[in-house]
Amino acid sequence: MDPDEVIAIVGESGAGKSTFISLLMRFYDPERGQVLIDDVDVKDYNVRDLRREMGLVMQEPALFNTTIRENILYGYGDASNFKIRQAADTANAIEFIETNEISEAFEDKPGSLL
Repeated sequence: MDPDEVIAIVGESGAGKSTFISLLMRFYDPERGQVLIDDVDVKDYNVRDLRREMGLVMQEPALFNTTIRENILYGYGDASNFKIRQAADTANAIEFIETNEISEAFEDKPGSLL
C-alpha cells in the first residue's frame, strides 16, 4: 500500500471492524500478540501522532459534552480555525449549522443545537 492511499474497513455486523480499528488506533491494547504497521508495533508509535494520521467514522457518531470546536479538535488539538471550519464542511455540518442559525456555532455545546 502506498502512503497516500486510502482504505475503508467494511463488513457485516459482528465481523470485527470495530475491534480491529480499536486495536489499530490504540483505544485498547491486545492481551497477546501484536498490531503492526510497517513492521512496527503500534505500541511504539506516539498515540497522538498515530491517530492524527487516520480518519475514523463510527457507526454511531457521538458528540462529547463540550463545544463543537472542542469536538472537532478532539483528534487534532492544534488545528487552526480554517482547518476546524474545513473539517466541519467536510463532515457536511456547515450547512446544518448555518441553516439552523446557530450563533457562535463552534463555541456552542452540542446540546444547544437542538
